Amino acid sequence: MHDLLPAAEHLLLPSARVSESAESGALLEASQDRDEHSAELARNAVVVVLQSERNGGVAHAQSIADGFASIARAAVTITFDRALHGGALRFDSLSRSTQDAWLAAGAAVAAGL
Repeated sequence: MHDLLPAAEHLLLPSARVSESAESGALLEASQDRDEHSAELARNAVVVVLQSERNGGVAHAQSIADGFASIARAAVTITFDRALHGGALRFDSLSRSTQDAWLAAGAAVAAGL
């Protein structure tokens, strides 16, 4: 992944599990010290934390997102939605709150363009 940073214009880091959030956090922290371009990518990164399991808890997903507050421009949480599992994804099959969360994620990305 680090080899892709010099060509990148923006970073969007998805995370659905604690292990993925640790990897994303490590990437952002390493990017801060790599060079000015990588540090700028890290400062302007958007992290999307997906609550992939019903039992994962909204508070847990939010605590992961909060952990990115000091190293990324934005961190957005997407709560569990059964429509995100299995088969083709259709926006209109998502609950209204999930639709709103994905729109918020898109707005967070757009704000950095």
